[in-house]
Amino acid sequence: MTAGEVTQAEKGGAEKYSRAVLAAYDTFVVKWSNTYAWRCPRERLLTHYDTHLSPRHLDIGPGTGWYLHQATYPTSAPF
Repeated sequence: MTAGEVTQAEKGGAEKYSRAVLAAYDTFVVKWSNTYAWRCPRERLLTHYDTHLSPRHLDIGPGTGWYLHQATYPTSAPF
């Protein structure tokens, strides 16, 4: 197996995350759960994210990358 090759186990794990599931995830976690369960709305989290974002940022965990997509990067060429 080469470094860029995707294993069957990886494909199997990823297939659970359809567009519909990811849209539901954003609605439930980013909008509802953060705002009502944790009392920390996404706007506040995005401000925190922007404050601590650097050109070399790694985001690990489940999700859609909503914060990465919405964030204001401190450089025009993050990696």
